[in-house]
Amino acid sequence: MDKAIYNDDFWQKVFKRKFRTGIAYHACIMDYLSSKQRVLFTIRRLMEIPISQARIVIQYWESSKVVTDLLDKYGLDSYQVKREYKKNHVKPGYINIDISSQILNEQFLLELFTRHYGLDFSRPNALNLVPYFIIDTGNAEIIAIKCYDDRGFYQYFIRKEDKRINKILE
Repeated sequence: MDKAIYNDDFWQKVFKRKFRTGIAYHACIMDYLSSKQRVLFTIRRLMEIPISQARIVIQYWESSKVVTDLLDKYGLDSYQVKREYKKNHVKPGYINIDISSQILNEQFLLELFTRHYGLDFSRPNALNLVPYFIIDTGNAEIIAIKCYDDRGFYQYFIRKEDKRINKILE
């Protein structure tokens, strides 16, 4: 199942909420938190998850250079621009980031979420992007998080031993 975090077809189904068999999820609604509290809560939740292998996927409606400069600033050099955003198009750009360490870069997350959640609060350096985190815990599950807008995120729990999911991933 170590390749499961890279199965884009599977994750598209999960994140679009069309595929739920064998998957538990919950929505974290942060409507009553300040912008700063939302950022810190999301980071805290991500930092609590043990990492064996991880991947961050960022969909963006910005210049690729703006997003890659942010990644380079924090030394995240293990990324691939899978699709560049074309100005005035509906289809977003798409960057895949491999995480090789056992912990996420907290300073990167602070800036990423401040700029992501800042969009709906009309902050000056906000970015129009949607981050997805896919984390193999090294135990019996994969945990995935989709930060959909300033209101919160969905968290998915996928059991590695589930035969139905293994058939899909084969």
